[in-house]
Order: sequence, then structure tokens, then C-alpha cells
Amino acid sequence: HHPVHLHWDVILTSLTAVAIGGGLAWLMYAKHAISAEAMAQRFAPLHRFLVRRYRLDELYAWYVETIQQRIIAGACALFERWVIIDFAVNGTARLTKTAGHVIRYCQTGKIQTYVLVFFAGVVALLCMVVK
Repeated sequence: HHPVHLHWDVILTSLTAVAIGGGLAWLMYAKHAISAEAMAQRFAPLHRFLVRRYRLDELYAWYVETIQQRIIAGACALFERWVIIDFAVNGTARLTKTAGHVIRYCQTGKIQTYVLVFFAGVVALLCMVVK
């Protein structure tokens, strides 16, 4: 284990910030010695920044709308085009067309060819069963 070191500068800075914030809150809301509206007007940019929650909502909305949606929409469009349309749909059509061109040479219309292929299949099956 490493020895524990206290960082007094951090501790004192934090306690000072708490004391100042607590003191101002007590003066503003308990004693009414300082007007909250006057403080808001005096420090208007800081007040707007804090009221808007550090503008994190706007930042998050910008991130989702511009970064996430564009990237996801772009990726989905590419996936749809290359995988679904080009490969699955058009690939299946090309495979069927090519298979049809190949298989049509097997269909000669001559009964003798069909009987020969049938008996060759029977002989092949018998050879597999006998072994």
C-alpha cells in the first residue's frame, strides 16, 4: 500500500468555496440582505450559463443530431446498399440466373440422356451403400 497524502490545497479550496457559497446563500435567502435578482443581473452571463445547465442539453442535442444520426444513418444506408440490395437481393438474382444458364445444358429433351443420368445416380447410390 502507498502512504496516504492529504492535499491541503485542494481541501482548503473546496472548504473556502463551500463557505462562500453557503454564506452568500444565507445572505440572499435567509437574511434577504442581498437581492437574488440583483446578483442575477450583475452576473448575467454566469447566471444564464448556470440556468442553462452549462449548456449540456444543447451540446447533447447537437451531438445526437449531427454526429450520431449522420453516422448511424450513413452506416445503415451503406449496409442496406451493399449487403441487402447488392449482395442479398441482386446476388440471389444473379445466382439464380447463372444456375439457370448452367442447368439448361443438362436439360436436352432427349429421354436417353435422362435415363442415363438416372441409372448413373442409382449406381452411385449402390456403390455408397455397398461400401
